[in-house]
Amino acid sequence: MAEPTTSTEISLTSYAAVIWRRKLTVILCVLAAVGLMIGYDSTISPTYVAASQFNLKVRPNNTNPQVTAAMYTMTSPAVVALATSDLGYRPPKPTITQIGNTPIMNIKVTIDDPYKAAAVANEYPRAYNKYSQQNALVAIYAATANISQQVTAAKAEQALLAEQISHLPKGSPLRIAAVSQLNSLQTQINHWSTVLSGLQANVVQSAGTTISPATIPHIPTSPKPTSDALLAALVGLALGVAIALLQEFLDDKVRGRSDLERLFPGFATIGLIPQIREWQDRSTSFLVTAEQPKSPTAEAFRGLRTSLQFMSLDEPIKTLLVTSAAATDGKTTVAANLGFTIASAGQKVIIVGCDLRKPRVHNFFGLSNEVGLTTVLLGEAELENAVLPVEGSENLFILPSGPIPPNPAELLAGPKARAIIRRLSEEYDLVVLDSAPILPVTDALVLAGNADATIFIATASISTRRNTLRAYEMLKQVDANVVGLVLNRAPESDSYIYYRYGYGYGYGYGYGYGYGYGYGYGTGSTGNKERSGDLPPVVASLADGSESRE
Repeated sequence: MAEPTTSTEISLTSYAAVIWRRKLTVILCVLAAVGLMIGYDSTISPTYVAASQFNLKVRPNNTNPQVTAAMYTMTSPAVVALATSDLGYRPPKPTITQIGNTPIMNIKVTIDDPYKAAAVANEYPRAYNKYSQQNALVAIYAATANISQQVTAAKAEQALLAEQISHLPKGSPLRIAAVSQLNSLQTQINHWSTVLSGLQANVVQSAGTTISPATIPHIPTSPKPTSDALLAALVGLALGVAIALLQEFLDDKVRGRSDLERLFPGFATIGLIPQIREWQDRSTSFLVTAEQPKSPTAEAFRGLRTSLQFMSLDEPIKTLLVTSAAATDGKTTVAANLGFTIASAGQKVIIVGCDLRKPRVHNFFGLSNEVGLTTVLLGEAELENAVLPVEGSENLFILPSGPIPPNPAELLAGPKARAIIRRLSEEYDLVVLDSAPILPVTDALVLAGNADATIFIATASISTRRNTLRAYEMLKQVDANVVGLVLNRAPESDSYIYYRYGYGYGYGYGYGYGYGYGYGYGTGSTGNKERSGDLPPVVASLADGSESRE
């Protein structure tokens, strides 16, 4: 048995194949995520954002602290109360940010009404100015009252000095001192009057200016159905891929050709048998190569036959063991259809029912199982009497299993079984051995040592990786000559040629095209015969028109 020659590492192509195989899971996750997001968006009210810009009047060289204080003040309860009084409803709290190191503040308001959004964004600067003016007015009123008291006191003192001066003689020192004091009081009164005028002027000044008023927004900021759906689709895609990879990790089924060849490293898949409806009922034994000779599945068996014939060019294969890991892998179906296909090409073939536990091969041909291999092994019948011809195929014969014995493995391992197989290989061109599955019993391993070649059958989505790998190890232990693998019920991604093109293009049906290994063999069956002398003997039998008998 060949040593592994291929890598079992999973490549990016393998990941892509897994995702494609489980695309339904990925699609469902994407659709579910998008549907949930659309449903969520439909339940929430749209929100709108409006923003205004306010330029604060600040003292030089002290901008940032003043802006920070103003930002805090603008969101204070007092300013909110003023805004509420002007708007008639309590406005939402704004988001205020300073633009760089400038005294400009950006005031952003988010609310579910576009008109209110603009109104509130413009109201906060007005309310802040009003609040600032009110605070300034209170301070000015207090300062004005204090200055007014001092002016009144100064004027009273000034009146007293004026009366004193009127009674003092001119030029007297006292008069001169009183006049100087009177002038000093007048200077103070003039200064206080100037300060009072300045305070009153500040009452009408604002704390800042709105340099960019908010406009009414027409497009909501949330929800955003398009962007939300795209984001949900990406999340759903990532989740779907993760679930698909997890399913693949937990899935133990052989899904395709690549899976099978990874489990049998170094061996090629020489047959990809498509699925047909008739095989869905396992209780029905359907010989597709006889019932539907032009079907894609029959064409796949002809491809398998050709692969085996080319393998036997250097070392002829006289006995071929057809086996699998488990009983549900379709080995008997492959053995029956392969035997019929090879016999249809002109070779004398016998199919031996070596499954002595659940014999089934005779059902494919409508034959009796009363006499067969076990009756010959037990000496109850002669070999030539147990072999049954197949009606409608002059080159195909069946040796049924016969009655089920109590010791199948011992019978098959005995010298008499080997002698029967050796005798059949001398009388027939090919002996096809339909054995029991490998894992439950040792029958197939016993036969593998007596067969010239073994083909291993697995069924897509039914055979398990664990069983297939174990079967490979057991065949390797007995040094079975495994010549190739056959994937039954192959998915369309593997056997697309058969699924899509079928058998309706004249492969040897009156076009002189042979099987497909040559080009232009003439325009009729005589053209095949003219070229058959140039072909290898086995391939020549195909070009001689033997296909037409199917």
